[in-house]
Amino acid sequence: MQLLEIVQNVMSSMSLEEVNSMEEVPESIQIAEIVKETYYEILAHREWEFLNETFSMQSSGDLSAPTKMVIPSTISDVSFVKYFNEKADKYEDVFYVSPEEFLELNNNVNLGDNVDQVTGLTKQLNAIFRIYNDRQPEYYTSFDEKNLVFNAYNKKFDDTLQENKSLCYGTRYSSFVIADDHEIDMPDEMVWSYLLPEVKSVASVNLLQITNVKEEQRSRRGRWRMYHAHPKTTNDYRREVARFGRK
Repeated sequence: MQLLEIVQNVMSSMSLEEVNSMEEVPESIQIAEIVKETYYEILAHREWEFLNETFSMQSSGDLSAPTKMVIPSTISDVSFVKYFNEKADKYEDVFYVSPEEFLELNNNVNLGDNVDQVTGLTKQLNAIFRIYNDRQPEYYTSFDEKNLVFNAYNKKFDDTLQENKSLCYGTRYSSFVIADDHEIDMPDEMVWSYLLPEVKSVASVNLLQITNVKEEQRSRRGRWRMYHAHPKTTNDYRREVARFGRK
């Protein structure tokens, strides 16, 4: 649903001037700002399934740090990471470990022909890491929540870990632009039952100085329904999973 449609709906419910663009009157811009504030407030209430998606980690392109990969700037939370195993011809799980555990495991890696000593994996540029160069990565961590550091790569196939061989799942950030054709990044059901009543309630107070009891009731019902709604693809609602990412 486009932002202009929501603004027009709210203005009509408040008996305000009809507009074909939000730029026509000050009230429409004010309502658009209320939509934006309300949208982000709703997103902050819980982890919404509609923001989840698959994505690839970005290759660092740094030959001196072959097991570093970059979290895309559009991603706020990483749920799992898989990396393609050339030998097995399939994606395999790569498990998250804490920075402390990664350092402890790395400290126990013995030097050999199948181990590279590298620096540049963290902001402490002189820190030395020992990474395997002959196998599939098994675990990873992050020291800055911008980059992931893996324990291994296979130089037989690539000089560094590759973006097109990573398969990840997590939560994306959602952007909001004050523009007529901006598509609200939210399921239509949620827009009608939750976002729109909430916007009408707030706009009524801010613009008309009138409390809209009916819209407040609709907003509360919509909030309850959407918060307790079942995801379409699983009965295991609000399941506990190990998560890693930037909060």
